[in-house]
Amino acid sequence: MKFLFLSIFIVSINFASLIDIKSFEADFKQIITDEKGEKLTYNGHIMATSPQYAVWKYTSPIEKTMYIKPNLITIVEPELEQVIIKKIPSYFDFFTIMKHATKISSIRYETFVKDVKYTIYTEKELIKSVSYYDEFENFVQIIFEKQVQNREFSKVVFQASYPDDYDVISE
Repeated sequence: MKFLFLSIFIVSINFASLIDIKSFEADFKQIITDEKGEKLTYNGHIMATSPQYAVWKYTSPIEKTMYIKPNLITIVEPELEQVIIKKIPSYFDFFTIMKHATKISSIRYETFVKDVKYTIYTEKELIKSVSYYDEFENFVQIIFEKQVQNREFSKVVFQASYPDDYDVISE
């Protein structure tokens, strides 16, 4: 769960001109490869805006939506009919992280967060992918398609919504 949580946060920062990005929207494919080479692939859609708002809507292989706001994440899991609400550290300001990423080549940037190295690839001035090794030594790669940056979002988009009869777990 932590590697998925961390993946979500790092992706919340994705934008073209790494310095000027204020918002980001894209379809994504998240591929997690374990030490045996076995892969698990998730697909979905992300919308994010600075300073720290994001919605990660996973569509396959399971449905799940993660709403990220400053210091808080709400995970809605329809298949389990449950909602998990967690406080998150304030240092997860990914737009700032992107601004401080070091340019390695014309298409590659690197940055470190809590001793984890993130590699960011761009294509035609858009974020194409973010990759890193999670706390379980899984290689996580998030690939973006149909990227749109600096689009205006209503804050309503980032409000968690779920049926009243779902179990709510606060951590």
